Amino acid sequence: MKCMEANEKIDSWIDGELAPEAERAVDQHLSTCRQCHRQALELKRLSEMLERIPARLPSRDLKFKTLDRFEDLVAAGAVKTSLFQFDWLMRTAMAMGMAAGLYTGCRLGLDLASNSDTVHGFVSSVLYFSGGLLLSWV
Repeated sequence: MKCMEANEKIDSWIDGELAPEAERAVDQHLSTCRQCHRQALELKRLSEMLERIPARLPSRDLKFKTLDRFEDLVAAGAVKTSLFQFDWLMRTAMAMGMAAGLYTGCRLGLDLASNSDTVHGFVSSVLYFSGGLLLSWV
């Protein structure tokens, strides 16, 4: 298994959602690839941290307050509704940009929290991740 394939399966591996054969393949790759092993441990640690955060439910009337406020802003001309008429490609690009920003911020925070000499490893893994993402779109 190559690093790119292992990276595609890491989330499912962490969540225990892989078939036994695929799980063994990822385990074998992680035992031989130091960079992927480190990344998997960081993502697993992040997943465990996120699971410890208690869920907070919004108030029952949040939806109505939000919609009322939005309608007031539109009526006042403060919001141009044409901004919400992006095609699916633009929305996808915006979502991917937000996801990449969240991922980068989490990785940077984990790397800096664990020790300061991993910043180089962080930068190289972000570049590797970005390159893989770009290649998957081509």
